[in-house]
Amino acid sequence: MSYYKDLKINKHKLDREIIRQPQLYMKWAVRASEATGDKEIAKDRLELLRNRLEKKIRKNPQKYGIDDKVTEGAIRVVVQNNPKIKKANIEIINLASIERTLIKAENAFKQRQRMLETLVKLKTDLWYSDVKTTSGYRDKERDNIKRRISKSLKRSIRKR
Repeated sequence: MSYYKDLKINKHKLDREIIRQPQLYMKWAVRASEATGDKEIAKDRLELLRNRLEKKIRKNPQKYGIDDKVTEGAIRVVVQNNPKIKKANIEIINLASIERTLIKAENAFKQRQRMLETLVKLKTDLWYSDVKTTSGYRDKERDNIKRRISKSLKRSIRKR
């Protein structure tokens, strides 16, 4: 899956990342939705396959190894041991795993959105922030600088 690459954020190009975010989220949300649909279709196919097999077993139980009385338990055992049913169950398990992974990826893109918002806020806060000082502090600092400059000038005049 390429969601690792899509999840990366280039903090030096936040404008591009913000523009890409909705497109990336939609791409992975659609994939998650399609995976859910694929899993549901596979479940329906499995149910149809089971029903057809049960119908065949009821019509001709001897063909499927049921010699005695046809019971629900005996039919269930034959259906569960059928290779087509086993294959369909494995397919559903695999599709469910893919679905869970894609849902997690979709959630990761929601988190990416929050991270982008936080990065932009940090960037703008740092960009527009200024050291806050009192006017008295600035005046004292300015006076200290003037005193140092005048002392320096007096020393340089004396040396001549």
